[in-house]
Amino acid sequence: HGSARGARRASLRRNMADEEEGPGIPPGVESIFLTGGTLKIVGLEDMGPEVLLKRVSKETLLGDIQYRGAISDFTIVKKQISKADYDELLIRYNEDDVYGDGNNFELAVTKAAAEVFEAREAERVVTAAAAAEAAAAE
Repeated sequence: HGSARGARRASLRRNMADEEEGPGIPPGVESIFLTGGTLKIVGLEDMGPEVLLKRVSKETLLGDIQYRGAISDFTIVKKQISKADYDELLIRYNEDDVYGDGNNFELAVTKAAAEVFEAREAERVVTAAAAAEAAAAE
């Protein structure tokens, strides 16, 4: 029963740490740090404040891992990429580091998470257009 108590304690510590760090990373999402070199290699170099969402194939990401090995920024999420339930994975630029982990991108490794990214982006575009329209009307 000692190990159960230890597991409970570890779980509590994780929960407390999550609360201190702000919002937790949603299920189906991997928070990652991508360098400029990696962005260029996998065809995402135009991503940033102007281009928040982009798709890249599992094959491209797994190919980068196979070719560059441990130095690939995607190596730490290789298993999640392999298990992803759709093929053209969606990557989101994480401009404001919403999880406070220092990472600059989010990778949707489930179709459901990708759909959430797309819905939020559509909402952001509509809100921005409405704000621009309101400003023009003044």
